[in-house]
Amino acid sequence: SLPPPSDKKPLALTLRVLENNIEVYTGVPAQLQKSFGKTAENYNLEEMREYILQIKKDHPQERSVILNPEVDLTYEEIIKIIDSVRLFKKTDPEIFTKDKDGIDVKVNEFFTDVLFGNIQS
Repeated sequence: SLPPPSDKKPLALTLRVLENNIEVYTGVPAQLQKSFGKTAENYNLEEMREYILQIKKDHPQERSVILNPEVDLTYEEIIKIIDSVRLFKKTDPEIFTKDKDGIDVKVNEFFTDVLFGNIQS
């Protein structure tokens, strides 16, 4: 038997990386939720991560994040951004979801499926 069609809209979490900030979008069509600037040379990934943790709490089953670099990033910068949303840290609050029997299960995966939206050559 097929599962009932989900009436949940896709989260479509997207990080658009610009020269001076990273914009967080969700939804289809994408809607800007929040923008995170830079401190000195670095994107403010800690603040962005806190915000994305809140999104994860509301969408515990979602594991995909789309990365849209609109500027040339170094390999290190890309890895830093990906790592900030890919793995939970020990200090993160635990997130639980209910399984099919209504039992609380701990969510172990943050946004582990990283997709690239538009690679600039």
